[in-house]
Amino acid sequence: MRTTLRIVAAAACLASLALVGACGSKPTGTTTSAAVPPTLTRQSQAETYCKALIPVYRTEWALYVKVKRFRSVVETTNAFSFAARINDSFLPLSDQGRTRLAAITPPPLFRAEHRRLERVFALQSDFLYFLQDEMQRANYTGTVDPTAFFARADRYVAQIKAACRVWEASLRIALKRSGVKKTPRPLRELMA
Repeated sequence: MRTTLRIVAAAACLASLALVGACGSKPTGTTTSAAVPPTLTRQSQAETYCKALIPVYRTEWALYVKVKRFRSVVETTNAFSFAARINDSFLPLSDQGRTRLAAITPPPLFRAEHRRLERVFALQSDFLYFLQDEMQRANYTGTVDPTAFFARADRYVAQIKAACRVWEASLRIALKRSGVKKTPRPLRELMA
């Protein structure tokens, strides 16, 4: 049974790495105000909105680093510890990212893209809660159905990756519509 829990914990950790890394790489840049002033030109609004997304990605990067670091201790932990780590560390960071995103008021041209990014965060949060529930169930019942677990985990990861791709493509189109010829540097680094 302990081997099965290790397999499930390792799979959960790998799936978490895939979902967190699906939407971009390490963020850089400066933070700006979350509100986008309506008096700016369309191009300036687009650039301001992109800069406002940087703190959101910093939170995501912190989550990615925690998950990546936790991967090295999966073999020495049990399902209960993994569920506790999700609850105490991963979920608060995910919630912080969602809160920061909710604080940003997108300009009119980026409202659809903003909703798409909110969907990515909602899927990520659902996935983390799924992992937590499965780890707790494995700990309390001592039984795990690896086939069902992996099937559901793979579906979550696929949904998150697809939602990230749709958001990135949609954002690039919105940037072009707003007159931005080149994606602003901080966001370009994130989407690389």
